[in-house]
Amino acid sequence: MSANELNHPAEQIQLLLKGEMNVVMRMPYSSNATYLVSISCGERSAQAIYKPMRGERMLRDFEPGLHRREVAAYRLSEALGLDCVPPTVLRDGPSGEGSVQLLIDANPDEHYYTLFEQRPELHNQFRAMCVFDIVANNTDRKSGHVLVDNNAH
Repeated sequence: MSANELNHPAEQIQLLLKGEMNVVMRMPYSSNATYLVSISCGERSAQAIYKPMRGERMLRDFEPGLHRREVAAYRLSEALGLDCVPPTVLRDGPSGEGSVQLLIDANPDEHYYTLFEQRPELHNQFRAMCVFDIVANNTDRKSGHVLVDNNAH
């Protein structure tokens, strides 16, 4: 059973927190150390993105610990009822403490620029994401960060 098939976000969070993590590959084109990992616990498994603090490139305008901002973004999204950030946890991994975010199955060729004109039914979700970005002080939104899953979310 994959994490995307788990019925409740709490089950996904528990898998991300407690499952055995194995690095599959380093993600190309990332300025920070970013790894595709597999996480498994019994019959449950998922792929996720692991961003350890150890591989972080310092930014002048943010304190060290960008991986904590990833976790905070998820928590803020949930607190606001927006559900626009995949489940994300803070945990220890192969390269130390980092964020672990559930990988969502999505077509990378479908992103904001291709979806805006073709899928007007998504416009309210785009607006909500804009509000989220302002409240969260997100300075890293790119069109490729706006993906749609298999449930049109």
